[in-house]
Order: sequence, then structure tokens, then C-alpha cells
Amino acid sequence: METWADFLGEPRLRDPKFGTRQGRAQHWQELLALVEGKLARWKARDFMKEAMDRRLVVGVVQSPDEVVHCPHLAERGSFVALEHPELGTLQYPGAGFLIDGANPAAGGRVAPRLGEHNAVIYGGELGLSTEEIASLHAAGVI
Repeated sequence: METWADFLGEPRLRDPKFGTRQGRAQHWQELLALVEGKLARWKARDFMKEAMDRRLVVGVVQSPDEVVHCPHLAERGSFVALEHPELGTLQYPGAGFLIDGANPAAGGRVAPRLGEHNAVIYGGELGLSTEEIASLHAAGVI
């Protein structure tokens, strides 16, 4: 709490009652009142960067667009660029970890388009004939 007190400019956070997880839980309303106004002054990304620079563990809720363009996730190699046949190059989340510094999802494939593997699944896996697959397609089943 010393670091938080310095970071937020709130010396009352040094009170021993906030020094343990149990104390913070017991006095959460008072703690909230102390930090709420301080945190409201920050923009989310600025707060996250400054807090992480001080080695505080924090995170922010981000929109999907913010996640894809997050500098932190980009630096960690969290996304891989994959070529989609209709939409071009898209960013996809990786495995969430690196192996020897590389994202194991790199070089992978995009999710199949609707019906892309019908022949393989219905014909190869389920053993339906070409005529049966055509009949299902004509009936709007697949």
C-alpha cells in the first residue's frame, strides 16, 4: 500500500487497517472512498501505463478494438496475422503463451467459412454420398 499511497498521492492509504487483504476487505467502503476520486482523474491507458511502470499489477477493461491495438499485447506477441480468403489479413489471438519466443499460433489457419468443409465432414467423416449431400444442401439443411 506504500506504493499505491505514493502513486495516488493519498497518504491515508498507509493506514495499517489497509495493510492486509483482510483489512482492505473489511474496510472496503472507506478504501473505495479514498481511491475513487483519485482514479477517476486518469484515462484508462495512461493509468495502466503509469501503474505498470511502478510495477503495480493492474489491468483495464478494453473494447475489442482496443484489445487488438493494445501496445502491451502487441509487444508480448499475443496476436498473429492470418490471411482470411474474403477479408484479407486479420489479427487473431494467439495461444496466450510463447514457445522459444514465438507464438505457436503463428502460421495457423483462420476459422473455416460456413460450409467450407461440408464435403470433408459429411462425405469423409459421416460417409454420406455426393447425392445425399446435394439433397441436404437443396433442402437448406446445410
